[in-house]
Amino acid sequence: MIPWGPWHPDSAAINTPVLREARNCVPHSVGFAPLRAPAPATGALNDVCRGAGFVTVNNGQSTAIAGTQTKLYKLGGAATWTDVSRVAGGAYSVGPSEYWAIIAWGTQAVAFNVSSAPQIIDVVSGSNFADLTGAAFGAAPPQARHAAVVRDFAMVGNTFGNARRVQWCGINDINDWRIGGPQQSDVQDALSGGPVMGIIGGEVAYVFQTDRVTRMTYVPGSAAVFQVDEVQGTRGMKASRSLVRLGRDAYYLAPDGFYHFDTGAGSAQPLGVRKWNRYFMDDVKPGAEQFVQGGIDPINRRIFWAYKSKSLTALSDTAPNRMLIYDWVYDEATFADISIESMVGWVTQGVTLDTMNSYGNLDTLPFSLDSPFWKGGANIFGVFTPDHKLSFLQGDTLAATFITADGQQDRRQVITGTRPSVDAAGATVAIAMRERDADVISFDTAEAMEDTGVCPAHISGNIARATMTIPAAEAWTVAKGLETMARPEGRR
Repeated sequence: MIPWGPWHPDSAAINTPVLREARNCVPHSVGFAPLRAPAPATGALNDVCRGAGFVTVNNGQSTAIAGTQTKLYKLGGAATWTDVSRVAGGAYSVGPSEYWAIIAWGTQAVAFNVSSAPQIIDVVSGSNFADLTGAAFGAAPPQARHAAVVRDFAMVGNTFGNARRVQWCGINDINDWRIGGPQQSDVQDALSGGPVMGIIGGEVAYVFQTDRVTRMTYVPGSAAVFQVDEVQGTRGMKASRSLVRLGRDAYYLAPDGFYHFDTGAGSAQPLGVRKWNRYFMDDVKPGAEQFVQGGIDPINRRIFWAYKSKSLTALSDTAPNRMLIYDWVYDEATFADISIESMVGWVTQGVTLDTMNSYGNLDTLPFSLDSPFWKGGANIFGVFTPDHKLSFLQGDTLAATFITADGQQDRRQVITGTRPSVDAAGATVAIAMRERDADVISFDTAEAMEDTGVCPAHISGNIARATMTIPAAEAWTVAKGLETMARPEGRR
């Protein structure tokens, strides 16, 4: 009687096989799998993380860089952050809603933001960042909100004083930012399309503005250097940090919801229509859509979008408190109540048996021994939690909640129990029955699972829905469904 299915709150109606809520879990081929809480992997930064990245050098070792409002850090031994801010020029002053954009340039990390001079450090031999001055060429590098590497150029967008500008350095020369320079450094100012919101690099650049998307193709020998073609007009990107990339695919938040952009075809398709797109647009805090930020987990094939939900009522609430979790293989989603400062796709630095001691003993290690964290060069999705620590989603399972759509038969029913199809002994089920669709929905007492696998109930009505809850730290693998034990109510 009570339906079950994927999380499609936008289409939940009577007798539709979907869920209204799938909280603190992830999509699975036959239902839902547990989501684990963030577990700290490093010490804390001095303040809120405002962007992070990594540089991988020739020997395969990766070095992590993170920035705050006033400092830049490098991840060192024993998972501690070392302050490698510039020694001349004073503390940085990143704006309240601004972030560092960090790119790798050979063995160097280059960090851009719109408030300060670009910063550069050699992660192998350097001890501190320094201003990227461009003094040898007589042209100061631009302060910018977005950065990417396109072929042999560093390209930035939304520069200080010109939000519609895209600028790139000389070929293979991060120091040369002359406009119209002999090494092909130059600028491109958009005449329409609104501010630049993000750039995807690679062989070809894709520039996302608020009202359009353009492709920039390198043309050797051309006076323009890059050929600019509009591939999508009218609709662009609303939240600059929502942009994530996987191979030839990009995903981002537009004014009307999330989109999947195929860079090969140059076209975009909406995500979650008639599934969860309307739920998200209704749940995000009004005026906070531009703060949505995305991260990608390439190993588990998921995209995480963190956002501020309407549950954040105070004006001082700044950190996102909820995540939309999208599995691009299953084309399904869930959501989670996790607060974060920033998200980053990470490449682990690797830990030897000698250096593992700094993380504790076998009983206190933050991750299992088969975790990719211990292996250098492994791709792993990370978040900076409100305590300013880099964490991975490898802690205890979170408390999961599933709320079904409504079920109704051709006559009044008595529900005597439910049988959850889940390998979690601690699962409980609560039933809500009502006579009319307009009636108030009130759930009965949640009942634990008996040895028979049944959660007992005794409740009657015309329309039923259920809430199934799995407690935090419970060991389980997949929630596949919910069987209803019901019979028609007798008549006089």
